Amino acid sequence: MNSKQLTELGIAPKDVTEIISTITKAAQNFRNRGFNVQDQNAFDFFVSQYQKAKATNAKDPRKAAFSALQRAKFPPINKTAKVPRNAICPCGSGAKYKKCCINKKP
Repeated sequence: MNSKQLTELGIAPKDVTEIISTITKAAQNFRNRGFNVQDQNAFDFFVSQYQKAKATNAKDPRKAAFSALQRAKFPPINKTAKVPRNAICPCGSGAKYKKCCINKKP
């Protein structure tokens, strides 16, 4: 994340550290909920929302950008589907999963 970019937006230097830590915590919260969000993605989203809020003469563009970040829709992390016990084993043996690879670790 670039603190210079925040100061160019007109954010006071004393607030930059707080904003960066809050964005990092928000990104971590998204990751904990199963979304694929990097700190830089969250930072870029915050900056774009801040610029939009400032352009519309919002009363507090920083607060508006943070609330937009909390409501943001980020793509979920793709997880492999669980194989049902009675399905054909994905290893290719032709046996049922419960008789073949259920106890083997991936």
